[in-house]
Amino acid sequence: MWGKIETVGSIQNFLGSNSTAGAVISQVPLVSEHAGFWESVKRMFTDPGEVVQEHAGDRVYDILHPFLDIVGIVAYPIASIIMSMAGILYILHMREKAITWMTKTSITYVVIQLLPLLIRTAIDMIVSY
Repeated sequence: MWGKIETVGSIQNFLGSNSTAGAVISQVPLVSEHAGFWESVKRMFTDPGEVVQEHAGDRVYDILHPFLDIVGIVAYPIASIIMSMAGILYILHMREKAITWMTKTSITYVVIQLLPLLIRTAIDMIVSY
């Protein structure tokens, strides 16, 4: 049962004219793939300022995105170390300092994880004006 391989047909047989999958695939127009391209070209000639602003914001975010990814990835181990140290401080009866460390670390970690969203929103607001 497990060692036996059975061939039921080729891809041409599956996509043949008598198959419903082949009929659906053959009805898909190839021009629709490029419809978005022609729409953007049309927009570029009708309103070039808006298109340039939109692409400038995207370009700035694309430049910043790898650095934001690195910061987001590095934040987790650093926050884990600080939270572990805060736990040790709590055990050693330095509760006020431990709770302060935990609070600040938690808030900082959440802000760092939201940083790509915040920067994207700021870029969109700057570009829209």
